[in-house]
Amino acid sequence: MRITLHNQSLFHITTQDKKNGLVNIIIDPFALKSKTSKLEADILLLSRQNEKAVDIKSLSGNPFLINGPGEYEIKQVFIRGIFAKDEENKEIAIYTIEAEDLKLCYLGGFDQKELIAEQLEKIGDVDILIIPVMEAKRIINQVEPKIVIPTRCKSAKEMDKFLKTMGLKSIEPQNKLVIKKKDLPQKMEIIILSDR
Repeated sequence: MRITLHNQSLFHITTQDKKNGLVNIIIDPFALKSKTSKLEADILLLSRQNEKAVDIKSLSGNPFLINGPGEYEIKQVFIRGIFAKDEENKEIAIYTIEAEDLKLCYLGGFDQKELIAEQLEKIGDVDILIIPVMEAKRIINQVEPKIVIPTRCKSAKEMDKFLKTMGLKSIEPQNKLVIKKKDLPQKMEIIILSDR
């Protein structure tokens, strides 16, 4: 599995399957303004039900759109959308993505201070957690992932504050995360992805 970050909030996840080859998953391509070269998408996940804000011109392919709660299987990728609310009390979706024997949870549009029991039960065991830096520590402790990727960070100061709450000083950003199940760390690790 390969994970990259574009425009501070768009995640591009590429998985490989023997039957389907490469599968490209794009999450939340809002306000991209075609800054990057066209990203290929087989699956498009929106955490907010706002298709009008999606920069379709920045995507190529004919992606399967998921924009809310439910269970889906596309090209051997298993996706679960879980109901949540944002800071304005609007409905959003948390997503779990299972592929290559890894389970990723995306909380990109999430603004609750903690997960409720029903959400936590539906999320289950997670290898990789993508989470906004605000209020992250409590939720990280609830989920107990192997890898944490912070998102929705508006400044270096905000990232420093997040790292401090996690007991860390600084982390060198990476261009991408390429990971297999066998490579997961024994202790939780924070990975900062540089913006593309």
